[in-house]
Amino acid sequence: VLLSAASRPVAPVVAQENGSPVHTGTSRGAGTSAAPSLGSFPAPVAPRPGPGNEVVPMFRKPFSGEWPISLPFDHDLPFEFDTSGLPFEFDTSGRPKDNNGYLLTWWAERTTGFDGHDGIDWRMPEGTPLLAVADGTVIYARDSDRFRGCSLEWWVQPAREIHIQHTATGGAQYRTHYLHLSELHVGEGQSVTAGDVIGLSGNNGCSAHIPHLHFATLRQVGTTYVRIDPYGWDGPGPDPWAQHSEGAPSQWLWLDGEAPLVYREVRQGPNLGPNDTAAVPITALRWLGWRDAENPNNQFVELALDTRFAGESSFDLSGFTLKNIAGDSFRFPDGFRIVQDRPVRVYGGPGQNTETALYWGRSGRVWNAMGDCAQLLYPDGQRMYYFRALLANCP
Repeated sequence: VLLSAASRPVAPVVAQENGSPVHTGTSRGAGTSAAPSLGSFPAPVAPRPGPGNEVVPMFRKPFSGEWPISLPFDHDLPFEFDTSGLPFEFDTSGRPKDNNGYLLTWWAERTTGFDGHDGIDWRMPEGTPLLAVADGTVIYARDSDRFRGCSLEWWVQPAREIHIQHTATGGAQYRTHYLHLSELHVGEGQSVTAGDVIGLSGNNGCSAHIPHLHFATLRQVGTTYVRIDPYGWDGPGPDPWAQHSEGAPSQWLWLDGEAPLVYREVRQGPNLGPNDTAAVPITALRWLGWRDAENPNNQFVELALDTRFAGESSFDLSGFTLKNIAGDSFRFPDGFRIVQDRPVRVYGGPGQNTETALYWGRSGRVWNAMGDCAQLLYPDGQRMYYFRALLANCP
């Protein structure tokens, strides 16, 4: 029996994405996190350097496969912690060097998260093998207490870290830092080759209890090492970090075909809340990808049939709509049915509809990079389910 949207509670379930709240679906009911089988979906657009991006190809992926980014490098500006681990670095007048309320990606799009983030966070299960991105020498492999004042935790375990020194063609010096590891598989002074397993990802230090890899890249500038973005800078104007007195130009450091995909998404099993009873819950929202304004099919909403509440092995979505926080709507085609164990994705851009992939037909982004709310509405406009990313408020 399906409850009407008006008769079910709407308080959100709250999860975390590396210190930034992630609010997920309501209809609220006992659920399962078992992942259904996927149909055939289009491949996401892989990032690539633009004509203004300085390319120094030397890095392989730091892991196998693809993992979502929870926090990008903040080009405006990467002052995340001071030397005691407290949030933000301060100037001589006592003002934070960066608390502008957003993170600026390498293609100059604003998004939200932990302001001043100075590396890239990839969410992945604890114990994922981590790989050396280039040949080098391990210069640090131990526990660090540099996050002892982290504001995201009431108690912080030491952050297990690996730092590797790399020499590029021509002699330029770089360092890579891997943080929050569960295991170290290398020691200080050891030589490594690109692709070597150096350790396993973990969930310690200032991790906000979300298993992930914090990956930082540093470039030698004079006698100091400055944090940069390994994707470089490809915005329409100057890079704020390169213009800063403490900054440096970022460079595209990935070898051809080795740049990890760039996307932020929220994903969960169907009907995880204690009172959820939706026949068709939303199970994923990919709300940020590389240059979504030009590649709207980077973004999608994923839905699944929950037979516990649908009462049958398929469900007719004729006349149902998806709605974003701006009020834009996508109407499901007449006669469209979602089938058990066959999730359906609704992509933002144009394409040819299939049994598992539908296309909104927009020429630009659908979901807001600062956070959004995906709502599935009955034909009469009442809400069956909603799913929100970050601090977005669902109407």
